[in-house]
Amino acid sequence: MPQLARIKIAPETEKLGLAGKIGEVWGFTTPSSSAESVVGVPFTDYAENIFFPDTKQELWFAEHLIEHVDHDPALEITIGGKRLFYTSDGRWQQIEQDTGTNQPDS
Repeated sequence: MPQLARIKIAPETEKLGLAGKIGEVWGFTTPSSSAESVVGVPFTDYAENIFFPDTKQELWFAEHLIEHVDHDPALEITIGGKRLFYTSDGRWQQIEQDTGTNQPDS
């Protein structure tokens, strides 16, 4: 089941007719290193991709413009060799890989 997010009411979301709509969270990016256009001015270097199934539209949103309405904090994914888990506040956090260097001596 996809993670869902509601678009918050703000001038930029109302202008697009998206305020209050619920969509699927499809991913995240760091706007400073991607060429993605983001709805709203990000307060942090983070934006989430929201897909609206009814219109088949997907847009990147500054995180202060979305509210996670359901999320599974146990969800874990792997992208390009990086393991991530979904936190209870609706963000993805990287899981540090165990390199085996901290193993006890036998």
